[in-house]
Amino acid sequence: MLTMFVHELKQYRKSTIIWNISLLAGAAFYLSLFQGLVKETQAFTKVLQSFPVAVRQAFGITLDTFASFTGFYSYVLTFLMLAFSIQAMQIGASIVSKEERG
Repeated sequence: MLTMFVHELKQYRKSTIIWNISLLAGAAFYLSLFQGLVKETQAFTKVLQSFPVAVRQAFGITLDTFASFTGFYSYVLTFLMLAFSIQAMQIGASIVSKEERG
């Protein structure tokens, strides 16, 4: 079982490396925005308050924690986990379709 797992990882090495580099670049980009957010916290808070409460609840944005690093990171992590899920789904579908073709 582990041998097949390692074999499939080797087969999709290039795709996985590209996805991981893209996700790291996205994470670095989002986390670089945090510095600007901290400098303009009050203005950003006004922008967030202009959103309807339902939108803030849907995205999990609370005004108190969004200005902290952990709050901002948890918000960014939601989108990164979505991208990781898409990558896993794509690799899984590729492996299953390859198995069915064979």
